[in-house]
Amino acid sequence: MNLERTGTLVELKRAECVLVDVCLPGQLPETAGVLLLDSADNKLYLKFRNDWDDFAPEESDVLSLMADQLEKYAAEMGGERVLAYLEQHWSHVLTTSDREVMLVASFEARLRRLFRENVKIAVTPFRTHLPLTSCQAAAGHLGEQLGLDEIKDWVPIPATLRPNKDMFVARVTGHSMEPLIPSDSLCVFRHNVAGSRSGRKLLIEKFGEFDEATRFTIKVYRSEKLRHHEGQAETNDEWEHSMIRLEPLNPAYSPWELEPDQFRVVGEFVAVLPAEE
Repeated sequence: MNLERTGTLVELKRAECVLVDVCLPGQLPETAGVLLLDSADNKLYLKFRNDWDDFAPEESDVLSLMADQLEKYAAEMGGERVLAYLEQHWSHVLTTSDREVMLVASFEARLRRLFRENVKIAVTPFRTHLPLTSCQAAAGHLGEQLGLDEIKDWVPIPATLRPNKDMFVARVTGHSMEPLIPSDSLCVFRHNVAGSRSGRKLLIEKFGEFDEATRFTIKVYRSEKLRHHEGQAETNDEWEHSMIRLEPLNPAYSPWELEPDQFRVVGEFVAVLPAEE
């Protein structure tokens, strides 16, 4: 089956979804993972919660190992065989739901969406989730703690990212940094850009702009400095910027230059968060 989306023909594939529940002694069952089977390619996509220490402290080692082993077995034995085994043998602490057939465009994107909708993870700021905010709110604090009224939501942190309290999430629109940053992506940034900025991908606030869409931009920062007191001991005051250039990654867009008093750095780009279907 095909679906036309924004002028592009997207192929929809058959998937079978199974929810994994954990039932701890004295507690009600709670969904802890999602399995998504690609029937055509016999591939099993799976995602489990990563807060086992908080969710089930006494069983955390076993449950964490189970999640890791399932991925290994599915790769070696095939998704259908592993899923059928779980359905047949899991019946106590771990149980599986009935299979739900659905059509998907992207297995990984749909898996992330199903996980968000079905697995409820308690928000622990800067440990399990990062604050989603506007670029304007982030610029207003520049590393200080955001007010609760300025946080739109808390976004789960990918397992591959090591968070800290300088990080925040903001939505990026525009095509100038494609293919690395697709338009309308949620991206992670960090305040407090230490060391040389040249060559880094930075979130810039341009002074004199009032529309947030043009006031903030992400570009590769390039700079050159000149020393204006030759023959003396070197200090920071003896150097000045001779050129500050902001470069896009997309060749369809042109770079441009700014004076040091025309902008400030809000944060450094860290990663694009995976999209959901």
